[in-house]
Amino acid sequence: MFRSWDTTVLVVDDFEAIDDAPDSVDWINAAVDRNSAAELNNIKELAEQHAQLDELVFTFDDTVHMKADGADVFDFLNRADLWPERLPHVARLDLTEDEPGVQVMAMDTSTADGSVHTTESIRVVFSPDRIVYKQTTVPGLMTAHTGRWTIVETADGVDVTSRHTVTLRTDTIEKYLGEGKTVADARAYVHRALSTNSTNTLKLARGYAEALRG
Repeated sequence: MFRSWDTTVLVVDDFEAIDDAPDSVDWINAAVDRNSAAELNNIKELAEQHAQLDELVFTFDDTVHMKADGADVFDFLNRADLWPERLPHVARLDLTEDEPGVQVMAMDTSTADGSVHTTESIRVVFSPDRIVYKQTTVPGLMTAHTGRWTIVETADGVDVTSRHTVTLRTDTIEKYLGEGKTVADARAYVHRALSTNSTNTLKLARGYAEALRG
């Protein structure tokens, strides 16, 4: 038997402004209030949807075998700044890397149905075989999206895998997919869109890397 309680979550922030300048104090207060409200709202949504989490959160992999050198595949995945030239589904990509191996990127991607999604991500590059990322700005059907690219050596090349872990939103499903659409429809749509783009990226990486080996 499950019981439900009303729960209050209190966030207390302590800070000091340089020289206690009033403008700085006002700016910090506004930023803290804004961030705390967003964080508390996310906690509230997750807590109230706990019974649905098994449906809302899912992970899947796409793997492509390549008769190529792992270093060449890694170069293709690492040089995301070149993706607009290399990947048809990437319309725009802005990348900064102020610290080696830590990439901040904003990207516009298109899906098979012609829609365009803008995302922002932080990627951490672990040479020579792994890149992990978290999207800080996600498409409207998600509340969270993390992923990774991994390269595993085989007898005649490498297996390259793209993994996605997604948390869906429930309040935007009908807005994006139409009246009467369900969580199952959203899962299928997001899975298909992400898998299609990941698999296309992997296939293009294979062509690039196998040509270099050849």
